[in-house]
Amino acid sequence: MKVSLEKVPRRPNWPLWAVTIVILWLGLAGAAAVLSGRYHHDAHPCLFRTATGLPCPTCGASRAALSVLSGCPGRALVYNPLVCAGGAVFLAWLLARLASGRQLKAEASRNEKRLAVTLLAAVILANWVYVVIRVG
Repeated sequence: MKVSLEKVPRRPNWPLWAVTIVILWLGLAGAAAVLSGRYHHDAHPCLFRTATGLPCPTCGASRAALSVLSGCPGRALVYNPLVCAGGAVFLAWLLARLASGRQLKAEASRNEKRLAVTLLAAVILANWVYVVIRVG
């Protein structure tokens, strides 16, 4: 695998639709949290969980994000460790890019890419098992 630093614009050029989806998700998660607290009833906005009765691999992501925003990162990790880790890596990447105007570029062979996808799938599956056990 070949890893290098490449010069990039400091500010990522994110598509408007992606920013809109994130803002809407945060708004819906916040509204669900407020309504849940007011009416003492857990809101489950997850369509997968509503349809199957099982939590999805990202179950707890909204509660984790709200926990981080309210200053409780430990509670956020309990809700969904993988989402928290992914959020931390994303935040570190964004801050490094904004500060330096550079980002890592990795070139991998076909076998290395296959291994990375397999490992990522295993981590997602392990996290999903954790979420199912925690919720169930």
